[in-house]
Amino acid sequence: MKVLSPEQANEFLESSKRDRLYPFFTLLIASGLRLGEALGVQWRDVDLAKGELRVRQALQRQGNELKFVEPKSERSRRLVSLPAFAIEALKSHQSAQQGEQLLAGSKWV
Repeated sequence: MKVLSPEQANEFLESSKRDRLYPFFTLLIASGLRLGEALGVQWRDVDLAKGELRVRQALQRQGNELKFVEPKSERSRRLVSLPAFAIEALKSHQSAQQGEQLLAGSKWV
């Protein structure tokens, strides 16, 4: 596995700030979640006031389908503390998403 250095991670996040996936990139770098775990995160798993995220599912490809699955082990079910920069990115994303939901109305999925 190849891991970014702190400098590389900062450079990557700085260069992706205008990307729609910036909050997701921030979550991955800040939390150390596996890709499937991060893809399985829903707003109900995140407590922005406490700066915590509960890992309770992962998104996994099974054949031609994507399915939410239980974490691999009991140890994989965990509470992850989020640093301030990740909390801010997620707050901003949540606000933008709420605006998008209002615009979409009944078409929101």
